[in-house]
Amino acid sequence: MNYLKKFFKGLLEDMFVNRTNRLCVQLRLFCIAGAGISVIMTVLNIIKAEYRLGFETGISAAVCIVIYLYTKKTGRYLAGSLCMAFILLGMFTLYVAGGLVEGFAALWFCLYPFICFFILQMKPAILFSGIGLSVLIAFLWTPLHHILPPVYSQNFLLRFPFLYIGNFVFSLALNGFYVYTYGRLQQLNQQFEYLSNQDGLTQLSNRIYLEQYKQNLLEKGCTELHALMLDVDFFKQYNDTYGHMAGDEVLKSVAGVIRRLSAGFRSIAVRYGGEEFLVVLQEAGKEEATAFAEKLLQEIHDLKIPHVAGDGYVSVSIGISSRRVSSEEQFMNLLNDADKALYCAKQSGRNCLSGWQPAT
Repeated sequence: MNYLKKFFKGLLEDMFVNRTNRLCVQLRLFCIAGAGISVIMTVLNIIKAEYRLGFETGISAAVCIVIYLYTKKTGRYLAGSLCMAFILLGMFTLYVAGGLVEGFAALWFCLYPFICFFILQMKPAILFSGIGLSVLIAFLWTPLHHILPPVYSQNFLLRFPFLYIGNFVFSLALNGFYVYTYGRLQQLNQQFEYLSNQDGLTQLSNRIYLEQYKQNLLEKGCTELHALMLDVDFFKQYNDTYGHMAGDEVLKSVAGVIRRLSAGFRSIAVRYGGEEFLVVLQEAGKEEATAFAEKLLQEIHDLKIPHVAGDGYVSVSIGISSRRVSSEEQFMNLLNDADKALYCAKQSGRNCLSGWQPAT
């Protein structure tokens, strides 16, 4: 029981959480359901001495199992879904032509549009449903109907295609509604994920996203990183003098420079604290990282935002550290080294850059 619970939970997570190919997961779910139903029907048909029908349902169970294993191993959803659509069309056609179980087996044909919309995209599903309707009309409303066994009443032959068409229209409407709501849900999930990982004031990443970034880095192995810790100089004094709304505008302006300059690097820019920012650079040399920090320092000062402290304009102090990181401890040491370097920059008079190298 626990295995089944874990199994189906994994399939649903692939569909809704991990955003794995939705139709591929639905094909696998259909194969599981189809195999289970076919096995049960096979046993019942054998008990009732319907050996031909039992043989066919046994084959359908085997087909469902093979397609499930194939798609799970290869991930080639399209090949598996097309095979399933063709096989089901052939099997349901045999049910109609054979007239098995006094003609009731033909009613399985009406499920064909629903199955097509469940395992295929919209256009292929419409195409295969149309092919199924053509086969049905060819058997029932053309001279081919003479080859059908005498189990079908004239009333059934007239109504059967309309029953199929009704199921097709229902399946089309249901699929359209499902695709729309699923797409909307995906958009809302992406929007929520974006907002939850972003600082509302500066539009930079927040510390929640920094944690995800760290985990992704560590999964890739050892990486050389450069951390820049920035702090707005005399920011409390700026807030006390100009007000907190003006202070927010300063943070937005500083974040704008950081965002613009870091766009050309593999990097993450984070609002680390109140007036403190963090930039982590990947795949950059020490000279390149230092030049980047110096440009940040200069361009923020060049904003010429008036300030009563310092040299009359808003400025920042920057601490920079470099380290090869392969563990969470080393990543935290990288940030701690940058923080120590930032403290040194403040002690050196602010509006400057200070580097910190780990002890060897």
